Amino acid sequence: MFKCTVLRPDPSTLTTWRYQLWLYSHLPLLIGITATAVGVRHLIRLSPHKALPFQEGWLLCLSVATCDLALDAISVADFSGRTGQLRRFLIPHFVIACFGIAAGMISGMIPGIALLGILTFLCTAQIFFSQWGMPSSDIV
Repeated sequence: MFKCTVLRPDPSTLTTWRYQLWLYSHLPLLIGITATAVGVRHLIRLSPHKALPFQEGWLLCLSVATCDLALDAISVADFSGRTGQLRRFLIPHFVIACFGIAAGMISGMIPGIALLGILTFLCTAQIFFSQWGMPSSDIV
């Protein structure tokens, strides 16, 4: 028989709330990724100059923002430094999530391909800011 090993952080090195934050942040991440994939698939099937209905565009943008916020929560669970360092790391990610929500507010007025371009830019910006890395606890 095969033995399945689940990767998770060592609970002895994290406080209980950090472990639970890490563990339970993966459900919204999974929901957001799935909803984003369905929304993009639906968007691709539309004609390039047709706008998504407002409700569908709103759900697509909220699912991207949910993914961003869930990834932020997972990053917070791994952080062990000072609060000021955490704020400097998380502020760009929260701004990106706010822009995703704002894109949802205008989703019924712009073509679907433009909405997809905006969301792609926001996801690329999140990857760019994540490359800076989480500040370590030894930085003063």
